[in-house]
Amino acid sequence: MIDCVDFGCGEGRTLPEGGVGVDLQRKLKSGRLVIADATKPVFKPKSFRYATMMHTLEHLPSLKAVEAAVKEATSVATEYVHIIGPWFDSDEYLA
Repeated sequence: MIDCVDFGCGEGRTLPEGGVGVDLQRKLKSGRLVIADATKPVFKPKSFRYATMMHTLEHLPSLKAVEAAVKEATSVATEYVHIIGPWFDSDEYLA
């Protein structure tokens, strides 16, 4: 079992060594990347010890998409899901 999957990994700055990054774009500087949508099932349930989502949820288009991404993260993690953010840095997020 792989320790970590980082949904919305971007360039991989928060991706632990040996972890797997998930992102829609190929930005990861080094490490293992799966180009995929975090709101859709990508991995088998309980494939990772934990999942992370760091400043990812605020980039999703709707509350339904946020719920789907969190559901996917909880499905693939055996121990916990670590979420940081969202970081709402502009007025467009204040609805």
